[in-house]
Amino acid sequence: MSRAVTPTTSCGLGAASPRKPTDRPETKRVIVACRHMQRVHLVRVIADNGEHQIWLAATARDKAVDAVLEVVPEGWSANLVQRELRASEAAALNMQPGEVRQHRVS
Repeated sequence: MSRAVTPTTSCGLGAASPRKPTDRPETKRVIVACRHMQRVHLVRVIADNGEHQIWLAATARDKAVDAVLEVVPEGWSANLVQRELRASEAAALNMQPGEVRQHRVS
């Protein structure tokens, strides 16, 4: 007979509990993989022609502007948008740590 185990994570969505000696051998411990709670920051970019764009940076907040400036043409400016994405919004973007991309409205 196996016992149901609630999926847990080690990234703030639950506590991954170690196997207890009282657990039955047939019981499996389930851990849900998570992306280390990757944060994605919004960066406003102004092109040299005055066009405004929004870019996304999956970096530390203090590195977001520099990461975007590394990929846009020289002479463009950028600043951090104060609004922060919710964890669910960031997860839906499926960005890898360090990734930078322009936000495009579909």
